[in-house]
Amino acid sequence: MTDLIKGVKKPLRLGRGISYILLVTSKDVIHSFSIPDLGIKIDAIPGRINRIVKKFDRYGVFVGYCTELCGAGHRYMPIVAEIVDSSVFADLI
Repeated sequence: MTDLIKGVKKPLRLGRGISYILLVTSKDVIHSFSIPDLGIKIDAIPGRINRIVKKFDRYGVFVGYCTELCGAGHRYMPIVAEIVDSSVFADLI
């Protein structure tokens, strides 16, 4: 992993085998979050809430990026999702 990815302070931690409704919006400009290995690509639009329903069946750490050219910090917007065993996830809550 690159130093940029290691610097993500709050990765999205989710339990394997659990269905989630992910709600996404933005407070500033349009973003488009993509984690290809998990089949996620969703737009974040100010004033709108977009929704995706997903169930993750693989363990691991998955990396994505903002795929919408959104401003000066665009190239520094990594997204990290960690899919863990559901029992480990229960301990995190």
